[in-house]
Amino acid sequence: MVCRFYRAALARNADEAFCAERKAFDRLNRKFKRRYQQEERQKLEDKLYSSNQRDFWRSIGKVGIHNERSKCIPCAIVDDNGIVQTDKAAVLDRWKNDFKTLFSSDNTAKLPTNIDNVNTERDVSELNAPITRDEVLQAVISAKNRKATGIDDIPTEVLKNEVSVDLLYEIISGCFHMGKVPSQWTMGVINPILKPNTDDNRKPLNYRGITLIS
Repeated sequence: MVCRFYRAALARNADEAFCAERKAFDRLNRKFKRRYQQEERQKLEDKLYSSNQRDFWRSIGKVGIHNERSKCIPCAIVDDNGIVQTDKAAVLDRWKNDFKTLFSSDNTAKLPTNIDNVNTERDVSELNAPITRDEVLQAVISAKNRKATGIDDIPTEVLKNEVSVDLLYEIISGCFHMGKVPSQWTMGVINPILKPNTDDNRKPLNYRGITLIS
């Protein structure tokens, strides 16, 4: 009997100690969470009023809706029978086929033939003129820095030098004369973004396929 009461007392003491430690942990957690949030807000304010606001917008992109969207794509799809599929091969195949239909060539829409006010006398022969190195140079110079790369993982900054411009000029001139481009140029990285007010995030066509190209 004594042992039973002793064990019960130990259990009560253990429960009380656990509750006390949990409350202490929760208080510390809230305290350091508030401190962290205040520090992050201060960092954002400092970046906002600094001379280089790129850091501010880069920091903004790492929080909030960006992270929510990156986490909302499940490895699951709903098939035509309404059954949820989680097999990786089936999921990838569904994404591939659904996005492939967006670029189907079965569109039977026809361009209107009765277009008025068309300038047929404009000389457009210069469009067939050979591409010059200066054109390539100006295109490279005007390209924006700090932008997402395509499937080749080559940032714009890497191309802004004389050697790269010469190489690009040779490649682009060859493409223009042969009428062909490298197969890698026809590929892109699709970054799906869930459409607003979407009822099911397991349907690929409920996403906008934002594509990064080379």
